[in-house]
Amino acid sequence: MIYNYRRDGIPNMSEKTGNDPARRLRKMDAELRCLITAVIRRSTKKRSQIAEEMSSFLGVRVTEGMLNDYTSDSKKGVRFPLAFSAAICEVLDDDAIGLLGVRLHIRKLVEFAERELAGFRSQREREALRDELLEEAAPGGAEGEAHRP
Repeated sequence: MIYNYRRDGIPNMSEKTGNDPARRLRKMDAELRCLITAVIRRSTKKRSQIAEEMSSFLGVRVTEGMLNDYTSDSKKGVRFPLAFSAAICEVLDDDAIGLLGVRLHIRKLVEFAERELAGFRSQREREALRDELLEEAAPGGAEGEAHRP
């Protein structure tokens, strides 16, 4: 916390210091609403189907209206419950909502793991292509057989 000091050196707790947690929370809330909207729009599923699948996942009733409220800018009093995060990520097969609320360090670890996996997949594809080319180039390989009279 940043304190403003009075002339006598004692912090004045009633003064605004520029650190506005409420503003930060409003920004995060707006970001979450936009992200939920974007993830739902990317999905091929309708909101009613998403709500039904989330209900099954959670064991509590989730409605299309609730999803609408969680994404509406005019429904500031309605917040998306953290407990719903895993369900919507699972139902929509998209981890963006779940990752929004975690520390930066965790997001970096996830990004690192995804890049490593992509690298391994790419390496595996290159090796498969190399093996295919070597097989074709070998005497009596697939290419040699195709061009024999």
